[in-house]
Amino acid sequence: MKRRSDAYAEKVMRPIIIGIFLSLCQALFAQGWQTSRLDTFFFDADNAVVLSASQQYGFALRQQQPPNFNQRFWIEGNILYENSPRESDLYFIFGHASVDSIWAAGYSLRQKQIIFGRVGIQTDGEIDFKKLASKPVEIIDFRKKYVYRIIFAHKTNEMIAEVNGVPMTVKLPFPIGLLDQFGYLLKGKRVRVELLRFGGKNGTQ
Repeated sequence: MKRRSDAYAEKVMRPIIIGIFLSLCQALFAQGWQTSRLDTFFFDADNAVVLSASQQYGFALRQQQPPNFNQRFWIEGNILYENSPRESDLYFIFGHASVDSIWAAGYSLRQKQIIFGRVGIQTDGEIDFKKLASKPVEIIDFRKKYVYRIIFAHKTNEMIAEVNGVPMTVKLPFPIGLLDQFGYLLKGKRVRVELLRFGGKNGTQ
């Protein structure tokens, strides 16, 4: 009888313990993130970021040093739309802690453009996104999955924004060496995004 009780207790308690462990992991991953105007921001069981901002732009940003590659480095990640991709615009954002403005690059299926722009925060806390460069292109993935890779080239001080392999190159109005903040900018319904992955390349050319 005791063995049966022990087995039953283990069966009942194991999911509870796993749930507590996952909650602690999510809280740990959420530490250090600065968020503004998001309706939803949390980490799921796979440690992917889930966020939404239905009424206006919202962002999640954290301090992080980029990898030390002398030619170029990049940030990349997969974006999975829970609804139609036309209902959400998601961008990767990057900036420097001492600079008031943040910068963003990504794809808008509503506008059918790869976009680079400046993110400003108004005195009332509202977030403004000003388009500075764009590339008209229609990118449709029937899996509702988009892959962003934002490449920063040190020698030319250029950014190459790749969306599902389609590139747009922009001369950046600030030194790449200043970057130490990265995150997400969103306007629209709920989106699931992988934690940003960093990579890079060394070279002499």
